[in-house]
Parts: sequence; structure tokens; C-alpha cells
Amino acid sequence: MRIKWLGHSCFQVTDARGFRVLTDPYEVPRRPGMPLRFTYPPLDVAADLVLVSHDHFDHNAVHAVRGDPAALREPGEHRVGDVTARGVAGEHDPEGGRVRGRNLLWRWEQDGVSLCHLGDFGQAALRPEQADALRPVDVLFVPVGGGPVADARGAKELVGLLQPHLVFPMHYRTAFVDFGEPVEGFLRLMGTVRREEADVVELTPEQIRVARGDAVVLRPPGG
Repeated sequence: MRIKWLGHSCFQVTDARGFRVLTDPYEVPRRPGMPLRFTYPPLDVAADLVLVSHDHFDHNAVHAVRGDPAALREPGEHRVGDVTARGVAGEHDPEGGRVRGRNLLWRWEQDGVSLCHLGDFGQAALRPEQADALRPVDVLFVPVGGGPVADARGAKELVGLLQPHLVFPMHYRTAFVDFGEPVEGFLRLMGTVRREEADVVELTPEQIRVARGDAVVLRPPGG
């Protein structure tokens, strides 16, 4: 399994058959006077399936993805090729979605590995029925930067609830964005931290399953 970070909350997961799942593709804004800096490189990536957590520019740019992929944007059970995916309804804020809208929590399987992407999780806490729908989780992609999403402590609580083997932090301040907190606050709360020298890592299912909640930090694209 090959996991590549494209920046922000966008990951490409490629399994042994070459099937490519992409999460939350972004579009680099071109609006003058935008109050936030978002300067990740424009996406140049292909996929067979795109999972979208919510309808904001930095998470929903399916049109920027090559390969004419299937795109999933609704809760429920889905099957695309040999990949099964479950969208679990959630919210982008602690007010039941009244402030920032809904946020889908995605669980899917590739190479016999269960992966979970929490999108812009902004709820006060993960509800028991949501946790039940997402478990078991081998690989967790979790926002850690705070602000409109979980902060370091909130992300650590999510890790404790879902008990993944590997954790990939996302949606935090880097040289390309000026909002949210850096990843270091989250990493200080974790036990084992693996810092990769590239924006991609290759893992076998066996290597994933023997891990014990390790945090894996990939380099930003072009970083």
C-alpha cells in the first residue's frame, strides 16, 4: 500500500492492484484579497475513487483530479470496483452543523486494510454510534490543527477512541497555509512518531497491523 500526502487533507492511497483512492482534493484559491493563505501546489494527481467530506474549496475539488474518478459525497454504504466505502454523517462544528455545515467521516478498505478519514471533524466529540460505524480502524487520517477542526488534544482523544495502528495527522499549519496550529502540539501527545523524509510512504498490511498507534508525519509536497 502506498500512501501519498498531497497537502492539507488530501491523500492518495494506492493498493497492490493499482486502485487509487483520493481524499478531499483541494483547489488553490485565486481570489484576490483572500484573508487566508493557501498555497499548496495545484493538484496534479489521478484517482479511481474520490471521497469528499464536505463542500468547501479545500476539500471538494473533484474537477481537479485526473482519471475520470467516481466521486462519493453522501453518507451510506458504497462500492466502487472492489473497494467498499462507508460515509458516516457528522458535523464541521460543535453546534450540530449549524455554523459550518455537515462533514462526512469516511471508512473504506483496500488490501484488507481499513482506513478512516475524518475530514474537517469539528464536533465536540465523536458520538458512540459514529465510532461503532467506523471501527475497526487500521489507518486513521485525523485533523489536528484546531480552529474549525479538532485541535491536538481533541485529535488525541479521537485516536484513543478509534485505536488505529497508524495515525496520519492532517489539516495543520505548514509553510503553505497560515491557519491552524503546527503539528508539533499533537506529536507531543503521541507515543511513537515516525517522520518520513518524503511525502509518500509504502507499507505492507503486515507492517500496518504490527504498529501500535504510531503517528506518521509525511513531508509536505515540495517541502
